[in-house]
Amino acid sequence: MQLPLNWYGIDKIVLSARIALTYRPKEKAVYAYKDRKRVRTIRKDRWVFPRIQSTKAWEIVQNVLGEEYYPHFLRLNRLTEIAQDPTANLARLKSFSGIRSTTALDSYLGTAKKEQQKAIEYMSRKYE
Repeated sequence: MQLPLNWYGIDKIVLSARIALTYRPKEKAVYAYKDRKRVRTIRKDRWVFPRIQSTKAWEIVQNVLGEEYYPHFLRLNRLTEIAQDPTANLARLKSFSGIRSTTALDSYLGTAKKEQQKAIEYMSRKYE
């Protein structure tokens, strides 16, 4: 996925990724869901954040942003924002998020109260 280099923090991520290329490959547990079951596999690679597991990511996000946040909150938030654009389409959402499956993408798309209100107003006008 491409991100504009002038976005806040991207320069730090690029630097971290370049430094990671100099690391020796390390083993790390990677978790994924397969058939609705959490599956753990060990992968050896040059990790940008080698010591951060999924549970630690939750802890970091909640310490920085607050208890109501979780690691994919910002991704969900941005996808919901993009989906509110009338010109948005699935290809744009899939390209921005890196999510290939429409089913998986659906689980990330939240509903915005503003959009809910617009839908209620539309239906109210239609049936008055």
